[in-house]
Amino acid sequence: MRKISLKEAEPGMVLAQAVVNEKGMNLAGPGSEVNERLLLRFENMGITFLWVETDDSVDKQQAAKMKETIEKRFAVAGPSELWADLKTILQQRVDQRVK
Repeated sequence: MRKISLKEAEPGMVLAQAVVNEKGMNLAGPGSEVNERLLLRFENMGITFLWVETDDSVDKQQAAKMKETIEKRFAVAGPSELWADLKTILQQRVDQRVK
């Protein structure tokens, strides 16, 4: 999943999150395929960014480097249940991305 500006959006992309207006009204749901009509509608309603699905897969070597970075960054955080939980979530997210 990646956040992109509306100007970067192209027909065929798939929304990863719902697009809502300033009043919280749902304009398009996750899984919706972007098309020219939707892009024009978003532009007219002042939407400036979208969350779209991407192929975020990484190989095992990249995953190992990412996990190493996570370990280093959280080593300075000190003992905290919150930080430990966050570290676990990040490591699980990396595991999910391995090809």
